[in-house]
Amino acid sequence: MKWTNQFNLGNGWRSRFLVLTAADVGDGARDGIFLQTRADVAYKLDNGQTVGVELFNGYGSTEDIRDFEDQSHTIGPFVVAPVTEDWSIFAGALFGLTDASRDTDLRFW
Repeated sequence: MKWTNQFNLGNGWRSRFLVLTAADVGDGARDGIFLQTRADVAYKLDNGQTVGVELFNGYGSTEDIRDFEDQSHTIGPFVVAPVTEDWSIFAGALFGLTDASRDTDLRFW
């Protein structure tokens, strides 16, 4: 299940907040519901590009919510550049905030 909310903050600024849940099914299914949140703040530039900062959080299963350092928390900048009216390019980097997080996650699509 996913819940998303976007807030228009005015003057080119917006913010999003997402809550994601997942459950395993089948023979090897793990117990509990897995919880994540994501958030970002972005600003649309006059040239059509959007720049911002994202925060991704993974808390683990409801059967065993881990300590903060054992959870995945990452933050980093991103840019979205229009290529055509219907296409854009996304580039960003996330940097780990906790021991359980990956040090760096480079993203491009």
